[in-house]
Amino acid sequence: EERGEEDTQQQLESDEEAIRIMTMHGAKGLQFPVVFCPFLWYRTGGFAGEEILVRSHENGQWLLDLGSEKFDQRREKALFESLAEELRLFYVAVTRAELRCYVMLAYCQGQRGALPSAKSALGYLFFHGQEISQQEQEQIFREFAESSGAAYQLLDPEPASLSRYQGTEDVQGLLMPRKSLGRTLQTDYQMSSYSAMAALGDHGSHAVLPEDEADTASSQAILHRGLPYGPVFGNLIHDCLETISFTAFQENENQETVAAITRICGRYAIDVDVALLQRFLGDIVTTEIPLPDSRSFSLAAVDPAQCAKEMGFYFHHNRFRTGEINEILASDPAVTALSAATMRGYLTGFIDLFFQYDGKYYVMDYKTNFLGD
Repeated sequence: EERGEEDTQQQLESDEEAIRIMTMHGAKGLQFPVVFCPFLWYRTGGFAGEEILVRSHENGQWLLDLGSEKFDQRREKALFESLAEELRLFYVAVTRAELRCYVMLAYCQGQRGALPSAKSALGYLFFHGQEISQQEQEQIFREFAESSGAAYQLLDPEPASLSRYQGTEDVQGLLMPRKSLGRTLQTDYQMSSYSAMAALGDHGSHAVLPEDEADTASSQAILHRGLPYGPVFGNLIHDCLETISFTAFQENENQETVAAITRICGRYAIDVDVALLQRFLGDIVTTEIPLPDSRSFSLAAVDPAQCAKEMGFYFHHNRFRTGEINEILASDPAVTALSAATMRGYLTGFIDLFFQYDGKYYVMDYKTNFLGD
């Protein structure tokens, strides 16, 4: 998987009005007012160029052909099976739209391992897989638009001219490279974050808690069973605590709170018991936080006017090595050492909650780690 997962990216204040980019697999079960499908015309070559092995189904089982007499026949069957899967995903993509769906087709003859656009799922539906000319394709789309109520528009019909540049004057003399400026680029001056530093962790080594600490951690009671866990659900909890008033979680019959939680669950595509989730959030904001003087308070008791949720910050720092952090935290068995790196510049990020209570300021970081039963 590519790096930069959703849980390590900076969150916008709200993405309800933003364009969401996702795969066709990820869009299953979701609905959007307007949907854009820009790449339904593209299809990789897949098995078309295979000459050594090919995989297909036969008699209800996977079959791996390493070069039998039926190799060409099975390769065609494998191509047909992959087309059937692409047609299924095509259906998923275009049926996500509630009001309008934009579908693009590029006239491509196929190269670099890609099949002609006529061989794609979109080409199969309109051209029956036949490689016809661009003019014939345009005619089919015009007829379809006239008969179905859909709209058709041809973009950039004429290719751009690629004429060679000709200088207006003859260059006299020998061209020489510019003299060096004698300046060194400061490549270590950068904008960094806690998430970027955490990504430097040596995940090959895992810290082991002492036996007594491990027993204590595993014996903690789970607040609510029946709720999911994982990084996506953790982001959902963070979003609820950020966008909804703490006191609202205590009002079980508040329809606005239920609607807000339901909307956030839909944004993360998580199927969860909203009433159970609200009780879970209610337990979080009413849990007593002990103070040094034997008193305590809960988040629900904090004045909303004294709270700054998801407060961004920028800290300037001089050059330092990650090895210095490793030395400071070497005695903590739960800390994973960071790989060697030197940083200089600014450290940026967001504080989950910064608030003032009873004349003192507090910084709070939310954690939703699942520690097990």
